[in-house]
Amino acid sequence: MSASALQCSRPKLYLAVFAGRLLRFNIEALLALYFGKHVLTFLNSSVLDYVVYAFIAIAIVGGVLSRLKWLRSGKERKAQKSKRRARAPA
Repeated sequence: MSASALQCSRPKLYLAVFAGRLLRFNIEALLALYFGKHVLTFLNSSVLDYVVYAFIAIAIVGGVLSRLKWLRSGKERKAQKSKRRARAPA
């Protein structure tokens, strides 16, 4: 869409996308070669396990609290609707 907005031709767009991806994946490959062993050591450490467990616990607690708030707001909306209907003249 941006190529259309900038009135760029398709061959130029494809060349730009190809060049960008080539650069990106080459940089990623070089970083993997340089930091690969350190990253694998960190990923296999027990510290990361505890961090992941903590994030899972936070997500579960947040999900439960969010669900409770959503259910309460639904009950309040129903109560307000029933009050409006009771007050409305017949």
